[in-house]
Amino acid sequence: MRSWNRLVPLLLVSLVLAACVAESNKLFQSPCAAPCWYGVTPGETTEGQLRRLIPSFPYYKQQESSWWERKDPTYGLSRAPEPAMSRFDMAVDDGLEAGLGITLLDDVVARIEIRSAWGLLGQTDLGLSLGEALALYGEPSRVMVGQGCGGDQFCLNLYLIYPDVGVVVATTASIAREDPLEVQAAESLRVRSVALVAPDDMANYLEDTNSFYSVDCLMSHFSAPWQGPTLLRFSESIWVCDR
Repeated sequence: MRSWNRLVPLLLVSLVLAACVAESNKLFQSPCAAPCWYGVTPGETTEGQLRRLIPSFPYYKQQESSWWERKDPTYGLSRAPEPAMSRFDMAVDDGLEAGLGITLLDDVVARIEIRSAWGLLGQTDLGLSLGEALALYGEPSRVMVGQGCGGDQFCLNLYLIYPDVGVVVATTASIAREDPLEVQAAESLRVRSVALVAPDDMANYLEDTNSFYSVDCLMSHFSAPWQGPTLLRFSESIWVCDR
């Protein structure tokens, strides 16, 4: 009975946090469960279906959106053809200063990214904290420290990884100690982006957002099972993963 009494207040706090986010930010109020977002599901939704859904997106304004396409086949270093790629981008200026990006590979949605925007004073606030993200998506399987954020040498991205759900939450974390690395994972950390990805695109997404480091190295040396908001201690400096 005592453990249940401790659990009830935690559940109530989570529900209140989720309700506050939903009331103030429709970007995180999707009627379908992640990784689906307002009817768009990574790995399933085609370009034609996406184009029909776009006018119903929250905050959508045609003049604030754009398409980019690369339909002709290209070849990487391996000389293997890379998939056709297209991308829909939308600015959100309803007091949130955020952006939405949807990437398609071979005419199928691969990932959806809700991200904070860049302003004159640096990156803006997406309006979501780590604590609120935990209330929305639950506890992640793993947490990973990654590429620096905003050019600040004392700042790194902290990724909350949900491989079974298809969600990656990136927050801004300050370095408590550089060598060996220590990073504070606090509920007050501000979220930089939330990515909803197809199951087979998770590794590619982490690779694309960490171009300065080897993701395999980061996952081996600077990743750990989620243990709640705490000080993350590692035995090395993150520079060991420098490409």
